[in-house]
Amino acid sequence: IIIKILSKSIKLSLETLQLTVSYIKFKIQDEENIPMENQKLSFNGETLENYKTLADYDIKDGSILHL
Repeated sequence: IIIKILSKSIKLSLETLQLTVSYIKFKIQDEENIPMENQKLSFNGETLENYKTLADYDIKDGSILHL
C-alpha cells in the first residue's frame, strides 16, 4: 500500500490484508517517527478505525491511504 503524507509518499509492503489499521500506524511511526496517536488514516474519504483490518475496508495492494 502507499501512504500519502502531505507532499510525500511512503510505500509499505504487506504480507497480508488481515493486518489492522493499528499495525499500519505502528509501521508509520517506526519509519516516519510520527506518533500513532497523532495519525489519522483515511481511504476513499473514510476515516479508518484502529481495530479494523485492511480487508474490512477492501484495501488492496497498491491502494493509497491518506494520513
